[in-house]
Formats: sequence, structure tokens, C-alpha cells
Amino acid sequence: MSRKPSTCSVCSYTGHTKSSKECPMYIPFWNKETEEQLLKIVDDYTEINWEEVSEKMGVSLSNCKNKYTELCPLDKKLKDKLSKLTDDFVDILLEKKTCEVCNNCQYKPLNTWKGKKECNECYQHDNEIKELWKQVNKFCIENKMTHCAFCNKEKTIKTSFNYDHLNMFDKLESVGTLVYNGNDIEIIINEVKKCQLLCVDCHSIVTKMEQKLGFILIKINMKKEFEGDELIKKTKEYADLYNMYIYLMYDRIRNKLQNKL
Repeated sequence: MSRKPSTCSVCSYTGHTKSSKECPMYIPFWNKETEEQLLKIVDDYTEINWEEVSEKMGVSLSNCKNKYTELCPLDKKLKDKLSKLTDDFVDILLEKKTCEVCNNCQYKPLNTWKGKKECNECYQHDNEIKELWKQVNKFCIENKMTHCAFCNKEKTIKTSFNYDHLNMFDKLESVGTLVYNGNDIEIIINEVKKCQLLCVDCHSIVTKMEQKLGFILIKINMKKEFEGDELIKKTKEYADLYNMYIYLMYDRIRNKLQNKL
């Protein structure tokens, strides 16, 4: 039985996929700006968290790693790390965190539950977490948040979905983090109200769009450069700017996706 040829979801031609360079509408992700952004993000880590880097860049973890390896040869990375081997650096490595429940200490970062820092042994809240997710899902069903806002895929137990903030500058915290930190359900639901439900695939489109438009880098730098009232003011300015552009893009994306269905 012959294999059915691939169809590109961007140009609708057969014989290649949307990530193929053969696509007439292919636009390379990596350029001078995105490469500099990757190096800047990675340089901020004492120990690189590639999952976070991948999320901030809006591309796959392996793509980020491969590009970083290309941009930063092994000998340069080693020299950079060795240059940081000061006494202060060693002290940071050996710093233990104290559990606020049992007072035991561990090197690994502590978990948060209802405002308290807990060690791995004390952080045992599976039943409470399941109950919080149950209430979140109940709210979503009651408010018709059951399908992807872009492609209309139905959310089921077997599918992965994200709660995507309609405005990234209004984001208190991710819904998942609020759940796993044991926040009150009222706080969690209030955050869900700021979101649209997107399947993982469509959520990657939004992340890529935010990255390409420069909003992710703006938010990262904003938190480093401003604080207090000035941070509140800048957050409001960028939230308004985000709203001005992003909803136009949402409409275009929905129209394109629905025309392909």
C-alpha cells in the first residue's frame, strides 16, 4: 500500500510539510534578531532550563538546543561557565532550601503549596490538585470553553490543551502553576476568565506570533528594567498595544485555519 503524500498546511501543496524549505511560503525562523534573543535568554540562566527557553522562543526544545550549539561552540560555553566559578557561584550551588513544614533542607528548589515552601516529601497533594482541576473543567464546560478557539478541536481526556491568556500582559500566572501551587479556586477561575482555550498545536502559533512581534522579549526586559509604579504604567501601555495588534492577527489566523478545514 503506497503512502499518502504529505500536504502542507500553509500553502496546501502536496509533497512537503509546513516546516519544509521547499514550501514557497516558508519563512526561516532563525535570523540575527532571534539568534541574539536566544543567546540573551540562555545567558540569564545559571543552569539552563531548556523547557523554559523553548517556551520563551516559541520553537521546539531540540531546535533551541541545536541552534545554541551552532551559535555557541563547546569551548566557548566551557570558558563562559569556568569564568563564573567564583566563591559566590559555589555558595549558590551549595545553598540549601529549608522546608517551611518539616524544616528539612534540600538542594533542589522547593515546591509551593498555599503560600508555603515544601520539600518533596511534604508536597503530597494529588487529591487536592485533582479536585482543583475538576472545578476548572466544570467552569469551562459551563462557559462553553470546550473547543480550541482557533481550529475548533474538541477538548477530551486524550488531547492536550493550554489556557492561553488573551493578553499576555494581564497574566498573573499560568493556570497550571496556580493549580499546582494550591491557590484558592476563586483565584484560579479568575485567571481562566482571562484565557482562551487552545489546543497545543494552535497555542504554538500564538507563542510564535508573540515572539516574532517582539512581545515576549519586551515582557522579559520590562520586568528587568522597571519596578513599582513605573512597571505598572509600562505594563498598561504594552497591554493596550498588544490588544491593538493581536486581535487583528487572531481574526486572520482563525479565517485561515477555518478555510483549511
